[in-house]
Formats: sequence, structure tokens, C-alpha cells
Amino acid sequence: MNKILLLSAALAGAVVNAAVFPQEATTESQISSTHDRRDYGPPGVGYYRFCKDKYCTLDCSINFRTTDTGCINGGDFQSMQVHGGLDPLTHLTLVTTPHDSCSCQDACWHATGPECIELPDDIKNKGSYRMVGQDNCSSNNC
Repeated sequence: MNKILLLSAALAGAVVNAAVFPQEATTESQISSTHDRRDYGPPGVGYYRFCKDKYCTLDCSINFRTTDTGCINGGDFQSMQVHGGLDPLTHLTLVTTPHDSCSCQDACWHATGPECIELPDDIKNKGSYRMVGQDNCSSNNC
């Protein structure tokens, strides 16, 4: 009987605490995700996005983290925008697949260049993309 009373008192206290001390709402800056939720404009440090023209202005994608190796559905991408550009010592390699599943590699490019980088011809207009953190390309296997 005492255990039931203690449990009832504890539950009543939890209800009172929830009413008196509501939890703070989670803010956007506390959320960690694969893309930059701050805005859909030019990417911040550590992010990149794809665009459908060579000037990084037309129909650009959301911003993705450079450390995210997940599969990105392709499109008519012609350029990649990276905050501040990428120097040759950066270990970022873009791998492409002709279809939308990232199941193989048909082209690979060690990403370097200014803030807006026109994609090499064999990287443009692919079915899917993924960024890998390495400085060289594996052999193509599609």
C-alpha cells in the first residue's frame, strides 16, 4: 500500500512540475541535421549546395554538410557553391552515379576551386551524388 501512495505522490509531483516549469522549446540552432537549416541561400562554413547554372544562382539545392556522405538525388546540376571555396589541400571528393541510388561510382572529382565551382563535364547532370572525405578517387564500378 505504501508503494502505491509513493508512486501516486511522485506522479502528482511530476504533473505539477510540468505545469509550473514547462520545458523550453528547441530552437533551430540546437537541431543538428544534414543540411544547413539557417537559410537556403549561399552556404555557410562547412556546407555546400548544387545549382543548375554555372554561376551558382539558378535553382540551387538546399545546403548540405561537407561531412555528410549520404546520397543526394541529382538533377541538372552544373555548379557547386562552397563557402570561401576549396583549396587543393581540402579532402573532399564528389562521387556520382548515373541513377538515383548511389549504389556505384561512374565518375569522381577531387573538389577544388573558388566559392562557385563549375562542375567538370563528367560530373554534371548525374542521377545522384555523394561527398566523401578522401583526397583521391576509387576506381569506377558502375
